Order: sequence, then structure tokens, then C-alpha cells
Amino acid sequence: MKLNSRLLFHSFWMASVGAMASVSWAQRAPATSVLTGLMAEALARHPQVRMQQALASAAGVDIDSARWQYFPTPSLSVERANATNDPALVYRDDPVATLRISQPIWTGGKLGANVTRANELKQGKDASVLEARQQLSLRVLQAYTDWQVAYLKGKAFEDSLQGQSKLLELVQRRLSAGAATEADVLLSKSRIESTQADLYGVEAQKASALARLGELLSRPIPSAELSTTLTPPLPIDGDDALWLAKAQSNSPSVQRLQAQALATEAEVSAARADMYPQLSLRFERQHGSFTYLNYGTVDRVYLSVSSQVGAGLSTLNQQQSAQFRLTAAQTEVENERQNINEQVRNDLTLYRNLSRRIPSLSTSLQSTRLIQEAWERQFLAGRKSWLEVMNAVREIQQAESQLIDAQTNQMQLSWRLTIWAEGGPSVPAVVR
Repeated sequence: MKLNSRLLFHSFWMASVGAMASVSWAQRAPATSVLTGLMAEALARHPQVRMQQALASAAGVDIDSARWQYFPTPSLSVERANATNDPALVYRDDPVATLRISQPIWTGGKLGANVTRANELKQGKDASVLEARQQLSLRVLQAYTDWQVAYLKGKAFEDSLQGQSKLLELVQRRLSAGAATEADVLLSKSRIESTQADLYGVEAQKASALARLGELLSRPIPSAELSTTLTPPLPIDGDDALWLAKAQSNSPSVQRLQAQALATEAEVSAARADMYPQLSLRFERQHGSFTYLNYGTVDRVYLSVSSQVGAGLSTLNQQQSAQFRLTAAQTEVENERQNINEQVRNDLTLYRNLSRRIPSLSTSLQSTRLIQEAWERQFLAGRKSWLEVMNAVREIQQAESQLIDAQTNQMQLSWRLTIWAEGGPSVPAVVR
């Protein structure tokens, strides 16, 4: 069955491009990356993935059930009648047993449509497993990114506090010598308190990120476990068209929606088949009779033609409803493709913008540090005020924060793009 020629051609083209251009996750992701291990552990333990796997297994059983409909249907009935008030029946104490076996011969394509629907639903559930893995990986990536940016900023704030404490000692000595004012000391203390408040804030963010990671992995995650080796960004090579094609062809969301659309198309075929009569062959063996004594056992063979069109025009309405659901499912596939294009294009733009900004931010940070050192020397020589020195320290702190944000965002974008392009991480299994 086909959705339509344009959709299938587009899907085939995307799959072909993805197969030629795809670079495996195992080749792209660093083997020793902490983030890779976190994702592997979350995928092995999280109940969302296990739930989708169970649903996929159930859908596989539904395929077997649909195929069994091609086989004969046996039935056995044992009846007893009271003939005292019915002169047409011969009163007997023995029951009448009837064994029937019915074999469908022609159903107008309904059995085949049901098997196709079951197969497509199974494909959809398999894609749901991959989709759950992808979404879980993105959640782990987001939590890890939040931890990394908080961890790096925390180290930067701690270094800044150490530097500001030394400057406070310096200005306090100068105050004792009469070369500085009380306002200079208060300014230093105020900036230290402000930096300490920033440090408390990032510590809270780090604790929150670790708590989220702990929930995703179902175990406590200490910060020391993550700080051994920080995760670097992944290389993002190729143009936008390449990444868009890979994201489209490997998207489990698109695969799930396409399978749902094909399953709905099979429902349309099944509803259409209800308009036709069904042909079946029935074998029947009856032992005993209510109307004849000493009836014995009789075998019969029937060729049956039956039709179940439903009440009124309900079958036509069901067919129309299935057709509308098919149109909605096909539209949902296109909508998901547009959403993926928007996400990937946006991430690529941000990644490339950060790739240009990071060198400038790094150079700016180095220049700001040199300026702070120069102004500190000029302050000692009486050519700069203490406020200018402290402002230079604050500018270093701001420049460090900007650089940390940019570098961490670049890492997150590169991993997120790879997850989008590969459909999810292919990480090693973790033994629970």
C-alpha cells in the first residue's frame, strides 16, 4: 500500500541520502566521553524505554493474531432442549453436540488489510522505542549541559574570589598605610559578596542538574564522577542539506508517523472490504438431534456467502472516517518533517555562530586579563582608581561566563545535532 507517490519518493530520496551520508554515532562520539556513558546507562534503566519495548513486543503478537485469521475457526456447541411444550421436538435426555470448522475463502481483502495494519503498527511501535531513546538522550544531554556550565562557572567564580580576596588584602594594607580609603575596602567587600552570591547560584544550578541526572539514571550522580573528563563538542561537517537529509531519513518520529499513516490506510482498505460479501466454507459434524430419535452422527459441508454492512449507512461512514484520519496522518508526517527542518536549521545556525564567536571571546578574555593586570600596576603607581581596578576584575568574570556559555552551548548543539541526524545514540549496553 502507498500513501501517495510524492510522499514515497520523498521518503526514498531521504533514506538514500541518509544511507550514503550518515556517519555512525560510534565513530563520532568519543569513546571515553562521560556523556556517552550517562546516555547508555539511562537507556538501559529508564522505564520509558522499557515500556515502549513492551508495547512493541505486544504489537508483534498482534501480527501473529492477524495472520491466524487466515486459518479455520473451530467451534463446539453442546445443547439440551426441553421438548415437553414443543410437539415438534422429540423429548430426549441426551444433548446434541455440533462441531463446526469455518474457513474463509474470500473477504474482499479485509484479512490482508488487517495483517498490513498490524505490521505497520508494529513498525510504529519499533519507531516509538527509538523515539523514546532519542528523547531520553536529549534529556540527559540537557541535564549534563546544565551541570557542565554550572560546574565551569563555579570554578571561574572560585578563582575570581581568590583573586578578589588578594586584592582585598592589598587595599586593606594600603588603607593601614593611608594610601587607600575606606570606600575602596567597602567596594572590594561588596564585589566579593556579589561574586559569592553568583557562586551560590551556580551551585544550586549544579545540584539541580545532578538531581535530574540522578532521576534519569535511577541512581545518585556525584559531581566528582562527571568532572574527571569534560565532554568536548563533536565535529559538525557538511552543509545544511546533508544534515537535514540525515535528520529526515533517520528520524524515529517521522518513521512512527509514517507507519501510523500506512496503518490508517490499511483501515481504509478494511472498511472498504466490509462493503463486499464474504465467502467461506464450513464443515459441520452433528451428533444427536432434537427432532429425530436414533439420529446418530451427520456430516455437512456448507458454502456460505455473508455480508455485514452494518446498520444503515454506518459502513460508508466508517470508510469516510478512516479516509479523513488517513489525510490527517499524512499531514502530520509533513508537519513533523517541517518541525525537524526548523530544529536542525536553527541548531546549525547557532553552532556556526558560536564557532565564530568563541575565538573572539577567548581573545577578549585574554585581553581583559592583561588590562586588569596593567590597571592594578597603574593603581599602585597612582594612575588608576580602585574602582577601575575592581571593574576590570568584574569584566574578567563576565568574559569568563560568556566564554563558558558559548563553549558549553557549542558542545550541546553538536551532540544534539548528531542525535537528530543519527536518530538517537548507538551506545554500548549497560549491564544492570
